[in-house]
Amino acid sequence: MPHEAALAEAARGDLGLVLFQPGVENHRLALPHKLFDCMLAGLPVIAPAFATEVAEVVAEAGNGLLVDSADPAAIARAVAALANPARRQA
Repeated sequence: MPHEAALAEAARGDLGLVLFQPGVENHRLALPHKLFDCMLAGLPVIAPAFATEVAEVVAEAGNGLLVDSADPAAIARAVAALANPARRQA
């Protein structure tokens, strides 16, 4: 699937999940392409607070919520908060 088509398909969603588990140094320093794809699609993201690079981008852009990715209840609260299409970026 071409990248533009994938972004258009992603934009049909309500939010993007950029989640991975703590405990691996590479996860703390990761900056996955998926984060930027979600941003290009205009989706707010839910991302792990421990991931310093991801957290910095999300906080600076103001385009999502940072959560404890090892806490399913925290993720569920973030999904409920961001699932409203009114929260999406224009």
